Amino acid sequence: MGKNVQRIQLIFGVIYIVITVIFAVITSSMFINSSRKTMEKNASDLIAADSHQIELNVDSYLDTVETVCSLLFSDENYYAYYDTNPELTDYERIVAKDAITARIVDLGMMENFCDFGVVYSNDKNAGWISQTTGSMFPNGGTYDYFSNLITDTRREEGWATGVMGNNDRIYFVKRLNPNAVAVLSFYTNEFDRVFTVPEELSQMTVRMLDGNGVIIYSTDESEVSNYLPDDISSMINNQTGISAMRRITMLPRRNR
Repeated sequence: MGKNVQRIQLIFGVIYIVITVIFAVITSSMFINSSRKTMEKNASDLIAADSHQIELNVDSYLDTVETVCSLLFSDENYYAYYDTNPELTDYERIVAKDAITARIVDLGMMENFCDFGVVYSNDKNAGWISQTTGSMFPNGGTYDYFSNLITDTRREEGWATGVMGNNDRIYFVKRLNPNAVAVLSFYTNEFDRVFTVPEELSQMTVRMLDGNGVIIYSTDESEVSNYLPDDISSMINNQTGISAMRRITMLPRRNR
């Protein structure tokens, strides 16, 4: 009789332990799922808000470049001059180009431009065209190349990346007259000042792609000049100005 009682007590004890473990697992699972959903929602809200702010910052930065360039239209002597004008003497050409260069230096002094100059149909230029840009065209063709980068026919301007295989810079081209285009460029790492994220999203990677899906800026510098990974590309599905987030995995924090 005593053994039967002990056996029953043992069975009930085992059942109690099993039920307790199952209840603990279910409760923990519900808590983890609830915590994950809360974290995902909070992260999603932060990412959405921050993505919108980043987009506004980028637009503001690019607008600044366009505005600086547009100031060349403040005086006809800057935008109407072209180097192949047969009516000008050599001296008049020198004076005109010196005035244009002085204006460009004045406009670009506070900006981190790599290039800010005017290229003419004979491939000569005024202002400053960097050695890097100039060396891309050892056999000429600078004017024709940059003229072809004008994609907005209404405003006669255009943005371009990967110019002659150079992914370190972004170029802006604006037509001044039928024989001259303004060329501006800046290093993509200038976006370090634009792509800022809050501490809560410090592990988020921010990327900017060109029209071919090549990464021209990333907070992970090792990715620059590479194509966007297929798993991420499938998430954004060729959309622009969006954020994407993988499902959050609950992991303990590691000390750095």
